[in-house]
This record gives sequence, structure tokens and C-alpha cells, in this order.
Amino acid sequence: MRQISCLMGILLLILLVPSAVAAQMQSDLEVYDMSLSPPITIHQGEVLIVRWSERNLGSAPATYRVGIYLGTKEYETGFLLAYFVHSLSGNSFGSYAANVTIPLELPPGKYYITVFVDDMNEVLELNEGNNIKTRPIFIVEALPDLT
Repeated sequence: MRQISCLMGILLLILLVPSAVAAQMQSDLEVYDMSLSPPITIHQGEVLIVRWSERNLGSAPATYRVGIYLGTKEYETGFLLAYFVHSLSGNSFGSYAANVTIPLELPPGKYYITVFVDDMNEVLELNEGNNIKTRPIFIVEALPDLT
């Protein structure tokens, strides 16, 4: 009986250890900083500079797509303005900037710019809820062309 109990314990250990190791060897991508320039208001057709920092809090390396989106609601992935492919090793970070053009045909109003790391959801992560940051922006009518 004691041998069966010992065998059951070993079997349980064999089953649990790989899942614990796998959990430790996952990525955890996060957007932890984001800013816009100009910060609040921009004209249709103008270039907006989006700056952000991302980090991998997990121990496994990851290669993933980052999307910059324009939407009418917070955290909305409405209109894709740009995308990039990034790689981060475990426990590392990177800072980035991108120039995106606000579409001329976009009606004036309040919008949101969103940076979404692993927007295609291809990386198995410890926490999928920290991959996104958003900032509000007001888009106003384009300046007249006086040339």
C-alpha cells in the first residue's frame, strides 16, 4: 500500500512539474508607456508621432506584431494606421516611435489612438490583459491649402 501511495505521488509530480515549468517559460508582453505628439488636437491629414514602451515580463522570448489603431472608443481596434513586427527576449524592454498620418476623409471629432502589442494574439502569455494602451485625441478639419 505504501508503494502505491509513493507511486501516486511520483506520478502526480511528473504531471505537475512540466506545467509549472511551462508557466515560468511564458512571455508576458505589456505596453507600459505611451504618448502622442501633438498630444491633444491634430488636423486631418497631419502626421501624428506615437511613442510607446513595451516590455516582456515573462522569461520566454517573443516575436509579435504591434498594431497602432484609430478608433471612436477606448481600446477599440477600428482602423489600423500602422503595424510592426517586434521581438523581445525574456525580462527585457524596448521603446519605439512611429509617424502615422491622420486620414483626410476622417470626420472631425474625438478619437482614440491605441497601441496593441501582440494584436494578432499569437503569443501564449501569462497575462493577456496588459497588451494595450490608448490615448484620446481630437481631430479637427484640415488646414486650407493656400498654395
